[in-house]
Amino acid sequence: MHGNELHIYQFGDTAYTQPGAYSCVVSTRYGFIESEPAMLSLP
Repeated sequence: MHGNELHIYQFGDTAYTQPGAYSCVVSTRYGFIESEPAMLSLP
């Protein structure tokens, strides 16, 4: 996305980029919404 090769992992209704990526993608019925890095709560 955005010309970058990001590996998207999908769990249930949510999908996010691999560790090291600065963006989070949330899957919704309307499509993909890019979230702010601050909203990431991944380990």
